[in-house]
Amino acid sequence: MTWLLFDKSRLKNILIRDKTGGKSLPRRKLLDSLIKKYGTNKEYTAIFLDHILTHYKDNPRYEVYLDAELGALKRSRELIKSLSQKFENDHLFRGKDCLDIGSSAGNSLIAFVENGAARATGIEICEGRYQTASINVNGCKDEIRGKIQMLREDIQNEEINGIGQFDIIFCTDVLEHVQEPRQTIKQICRLLKNSPEAFAYIRLRNFQHPENVIHEPHYDFPGMILLPDELSKAYYECCKPSDPIDYEALHWRSFYDYQTMFKSFGKKCTLFDKINPEASCIVYVEDEIKKLLLAFDEFSEKHSLDRSLKKEIDKYIDAYRTRIETSIHEYRSAEDRLLLEMFYVNFVVYDLVMLVTNEM
Repeated sequence: MTWLLFDKSRLKNILIRDKTGGKSLPRRKLLDSLIKKYGTNKEYTAIFLDHILTHYKDNPRYEVYLDAELGALKRSRELIKSLSQKFENDHLFRGKDCLDIGSSAGNSLIAFVENGAARATGIEICEGRYQTASINVNGCKDEIRGKIQMLREDIQNEEINGIGQFDIIFCTDVLEHVQEPRQTIKQICRLLKNSPEAFAYIRLRNFQHPENVIHEPHYDFPGMILLPDELSKAYYECCKPSDPIDYEALHWRSFYDYQTMFKSFGKKCTLFDKINPEASCIVYVEDEIKKLLLAFDEFSEKHSLDRSLKKEIDKYIDAYRTRIETSIHEYRSAEDRLLLEMFYVNFVVYDLVMLVTNEM
């Protein structure tokens, strides 16, 4: 998101409708209400609000944009609280060195320090997001700001120097955007301290979940998440909206692929949440995949998708359905609990939330 590249206007007299209260508010009052609602600092909130008022005031989705950006700090705080509860340790982050890969606006870094981290480092490759984080962090209190370091860097660069190793590493919704997933995984393993308590928390969408196939999480193109990079780019170019966002989703892998990669570097990778699959999950997936071809046909017709391109995409959708049908047949033939678990992990888990630890 590159909103900081726009001029910062001070729109003190502009009115914008507050849908929750049903009345229009001047900018100053709206700014105060946003700070109170999201717990963000004034400078960061003001700059983003001015961007919204300048460019999206009449867009019916402006409140979605506000919540997506300003609500990230609240969501980071909630995530860290949930992790502490999961580990049954209220002081999970106290005194720890923490790293956030793809730190965006720096909200996880702020939440790390608020929860006692000794040091919080963010790595962000995008210039616009790096600038955003700098403003966000600089707007914090001295005791928070002094423990945060931001680097504009590519995590795949093995020449990153001077940042040491970390007790806790976050990498959320990043792996699908990097050029070489294995190189990023290698870097995570290199930067993780070799201790029993150290861990990396990694999250991304499961590219084989039917809902993610029907509604690709970045662009909402049915079937796109199944395609190799060049074909998905062609699909995107053919159907992109008039005000497109940058095309950045490059790779998707299964949980078992990631698990194998981490194991090759001596790390243990498990799903963060325990799974307890029931056979009824198969019926759910069967019902969901029936919607896929209909959704793709409707989308391609609406966007006048080239016939040859549609035929190519159809091949990958058919292969996906075949994978599901083969997995179901194998389980029903053997009634093997392990096969049901693999089916569940591949096609029913919506987000891949992975915990990476040292093999001890």
